Order: sequence, then C-alpha cells, then structure tokens
Amino acid sequence: MNEGRGRVAAVTPCGWCDVSGATLTGQGLSDCDRSSAVVRSHDSFQRMSQFSPTTPIGSCAEAGLEQLSASLLRLYRLALHPDIAAFQNAALHHLLEQVPFDGCVWGSGVLGDNHLHHVHPWQVDRGILGLINADVEHNVVAQHCIASPGVAHVFDGSSLRANAAAAWMPRHFGFEQVMVIAVVDPDTGVIDSLGLLRRQAQPPFDARERRWLELLMPHLQVMLRLCLLTHLQGRREQGMPAHERLAISDPCGVVHIMEHGFAELLREQWPDWRGPWLPPGVIDAGPLARTSRSPAAALRVSVDDACERLLVRVRRCSALDRLSPQEQAVSTAYAQGQSHKEVARALGVTPATVRHHLRRVYAKLAVDDKAALAQRLTESEPAPIAGR
Repeated sequence: MNEGRGRVAAVTPCGWCDVSGATLTGQGLSDCDRSSAVVRSHDSFQRMSQFSPTTPIGSCAEAGLEQLSASLLRLYRLALHPDIAAFQNAALHHLLEQVPFDGCVWGSGVLGDNHLHHVHPWQVDRGILGLINADVEHNVVAQHCIASPGVAHVFDGSSLRANAAAAWMPRHFGFEQVMVIAVVDPDTGVIDSLGLLRRQAQPPFDARERRWLELLMPHLQVMLRLCLLTHLQGRREQGMPAHERLAISDPCGVVHIMEHGFAELLREQWPDWRGPWLPPGVIDAGPLARTSRSPAAALRVSVDDACERLLVRVRRCSALDRLSPQEQAVSTAYAQGQSHKEVARALGVTPATVRHHLRRVYAKLAVDDKAALAQRLTESEPAPIAGR
C-alpha cells in the first residue's frame, strides 16, 4: 500500500474487520466508497422495515417508506461532515422534525460494561452522565435497554418516580417522558443509545414515534461511524506522519474506528490483543494532548482530543525517542556534518555543552564516532508497517 493510505477497520471479539469499505487517501473518500456505505445501510434498513412486499403503491405505508428514505439520505449527507459534534447536533435537529422532544442524550458504551462511556447531550447538562451511571443495576431505563437492544422503550413520570435509580429524571430535570433505545454494533461490540426527553406529560410518545426511532437508530449508529471515518481522514490529511497509525476511541479507551495497520502495531507489543479496549497503559486518566511510551518502550503513543473523543496515534519507537530534545538537536546537526563549534553556534550553547550532549548520545545509542552516529540515526527511521 502506498504511503498515506490506510483502510479503516473495527475490532471484533475474534479479530479485526473492515467497517467502512473505504480507503483513506490523500484525495479523500471516493464517491464509490461513500456510496457503498450508504448502500449497505439501505440493505440493513430493508431487512429491518418488515413492510410486506405486496404493499400497494401509494398506500400510507409506502408514503412512510418514502419519508423515511428521504430522511436517511439527508442524514447520510450530514454524516460526511468531519465535525462529529456538529453532525450529531444536525441529526438531532432533523429528528426533531419527526419526533418532538425537549432534550436528548446520545451515548455510547460497550458490551460487557453497562455504563455509558461518553454522552453527547442536547439541551441537557453534561453532568447527566454521572447520574446515568450512578446506579445502572437498579435503573429501570438502563435495564430495559440492556435486556432488549433495538427496541424503543417509553417511560412516563410516574414510572420514573417509582424507581429510585431513575427518579432524578423528573425531580432534577423535570422530564415527564423518556423514550430510549440502544443498539449494538455486531462487529465492534460498541453500544450506541439515544434517549429523547419531554418535559410535558402530554402528548405521550406514540407507537409511530417508537417505530420511527427503532428504524432510524441502527442507521444513526452507522452514520456516526461514517462521521468518525471522515474526521479520521481529515486528521490524516493535516499532515500526520505516514508511519503513524490512527484510531478514534471513546474517553475510556474503547476503539470505535481505526486505520489499517493500527492493530498490527499494537500486537507487536501485546500479541494477544483483540480489543475493543485499548491495552492497559496506552491511555490514562490524565489530561489530553499527552504522549507516552508503552511499558517496554517498543511503541510511541500520542493521545489528542477528537471532538469529545480521543485520537490515538501509534508508531514504533526510534533511536531518537531515547534522546532528550536537546540531545536530538545536537546529534542531528552533528551527524549532518557540522563541527562542535557550528552546532554550538546554531543552538546558542557552548562547544563544551555540545561535547557533553554527544557523550551521552554515544552512550545511549552504543556508537563511538560521527559516522556510526549518522548511520544509527538513519536506521532509526520507522520501518514500514505490516499490511501497508
């Protein structure tokens, strides 16, 4: 594969599979790539819709299908925006045209962990995540979603107040109705949930609105992956080094989408890794925009903010990674042919300081002269990643 290209894949319990059908290139996603993603989701919709093939043309059911098809096309176009939060807001405004609501919580988690890892709140305080996760085992809303994914559940104010773990919804936020659904990505194990909230008891969420949400939610999950893919492509086109491999995870370290070669790099350090959780130590609870090495210093990992998620960048460690920034500057200039005095003048230090740094560099890299240093630094260029 040429430099700068990377297929995007997702983790499964048994390994990795391509979730986008797309190839990342410097020219961006081809029309064929984008169309294939929409076609696959349209096929999924046909399987879900369960309308009889004998439905007469012009019937109410046919009109409903046309309306849903138009909505899906509009939403898929919105999903091609690289700003993930902007896509989610636009999608919710579009959904509002079909199902009125006063607030919304769009969340994600993973199979095996009943807590939400991330939420995109709309007209709701972001602190709602802590309340949702406070007592999941006894929360009637959460338990219904876990027990029957793909089904839209409706709760009124009285049923929420009767459940101690869910009573905060009407008491703290004034919501008298909740309609919630969760769907599971069969390839990754990632769970996406959507909770629509109304402050008035009337009118109640009806059967049509429930069915609309049940048909739409699997598509919203695919659209969000498409938006993540577009964001990942945009970051790649900003000039990321070709030897790095990129992925997007949630704040807890569950991979949602990644470039081809990302898994292969991680398996050089953790041979049995299958995801979807990143290996221990790859990310931590510290602030964003951090960089660390893996425990055995085989890999270099950088973690940056990515629209409320994490952009994880992985590459092999090189010889230069063992050196301090000053040692890197001194050794690079010296290996390129400059003298001690020339290096000192360029860096604003004394020749004695240059010699001191070079002694340390020679010891770290196990070399003993300028020629060996130049060769060692040349060899430190990252090797091609398997599968490229």
